[in-house]
Amino acid sequence: LALTSFVPTNSFDIVMTGYIDPIVDPLGLGLIENWQHEPWCNSKNESKQSLMKEEQKEINAWFALWASQMIALVKPGGIVIIESISQPR
Repeated sequence: LALTSFVPTNSFDIVMTGYIDPIVDPLGLGLIENWQHEPWCNSKNESKQSLMKEEQKEINAWFALWASQMIALVKPGGIVIIESISQPR
């Protein structure tokens, strides 16, 4: 859902978010908790490593979408504050 679908662009002097949550299980692998990813990331199995890289790409795209929508909402010369995002898996 695009924020700009219901909030006009260039509307605010400052836009802030405290924390951007990652997407939980973006590939539908059933790995919900962060600790469940570690064995896959450290696996010698190339398929598992590839899936973890793809999952991280999806999470990064989510962060980029969130940030780009924040940028669209702020007036030119305004301030965008992202206090924290999750660490890579």
